[in-house]
Amino acid sequence: MKKGLFGSLFSKGSNKKEASNAEKITHLENHEQEEGRWKILIRYGKEKSPEVSETVFSEVCSRTDRCAIVLMDYNQREQIHASENMSWLYDTDYEQLNQEHIKQIIAVGKRCYDYKVRCLLAGIPEERITTALLADDAGNLAKLDELDTICFLVSPSNRIAVENIKTKMMNCMKREGIK
Repeated sequence: MKKGLFGSLFSKGSNKKEASNAEKITHLENHEQEEGRWKILIRYGKEKSPEVSETVFSEVCSRTDRCAIVLMDYNQREQIHASENMSWLYDTDYEQLNQEHIKQIIAVGKRCYDYKVRCLLAGIPEERITTALLADDAGNLAKLDELDTICFLVSPSNRIAVENIKTKMMNCMKREGIK
């Protein structure tokens, strides 16, 4: 597994320890749905987990179709001051998302600007990063004409927000499909 921006600075131990940590990858709950020509993938996993993020990023990177990824893998109800420890963002290899087929990264919620900074540090062009401070606004931000697949990386605590975003996206997809 590649290290994130500061992963090599903070990692300790041998490859055996890293291998045992890789085995701890928390269960991912996967949902897939199609709407017209678009595929929607929802990956619920442990919040703020570099291992879960790496697993989902690897899945998105291995695809060959035009993708977007929606980032919301922390508890939306958490106050922004609840945790100042942002190491989970920097222990994840965002650099791998800087691929031509990944057309858009949609960062959602109170941490949207933290995600944006992390993506910029990973060399992802700013025009491919979209932010939505309010989850309700995220459903209208997908550039559907440039996409085939939208993958959500989300915390299980955000199920309601994800369903609302997905419903808005699907309504936009239905309208796009008519054109």
